Amino acid sequence: MKKQLTYERAHELYQYMDGVLVNKIGRQRAPKGAVVGTPDGNGYLIAMADGVRIKVHRIVWLMHNGAWPSQSIDHVNGVRSDNRIENLRDVDQIENSRNQQLRSTNSSGVTGVYWNYIHRKWQAAIFVNGKKIFLGRFSDIEAAGKARKEAEAKYGFHPNHGRKPVPRQ
Repeated sequence: MKKQLTYERAHELYQYMDGVLVNKIGRQRAPKGAVVGTPDGNGYLIAMADGVRIKVHRIVWLMHNGAWPSQSIDHVNGVRSDNRIENLRDVDQIENSRNQQLRSTNSSGVTGVYWNYIHRKWQAAIFVNGKKIFLGRFSDIEAAGKARKEAEAKYGFHPNHGRKPVPRQ
């Protein structure tokens, strides 16, 4: 079983400074004062702590809250490398999925809205608890987008859902 990083050990190894972790002590390839974290293929920063790979946002949560997150950590603004504590929230997987950025494969520019070739209209839909809910067909994309946003509000989606992430200032 892998050794789990403790609150005390995290504070021995790292210092939190406005969303980044900095090494307090020098280790092999990580000198004292160096910013901690290497990007993984999904945009999250990964740290090595006592031989264990850990996502930096989870260490930040531990250092601020004294315990590991009980569920998933959501980056509120959608920027996976923005680990400021005010940008992190401990949520279940369903809630986390309700704050996704616009997918790169989206062709309409609006989450949940697509062109229906058979009816030659814009169609809006939303997935809630694994079920697709049809919201209607519309002559213009704005009306379809409005229906989708109203459904997101009704079903408790985060206001950022479907937006492009805001770059960190």
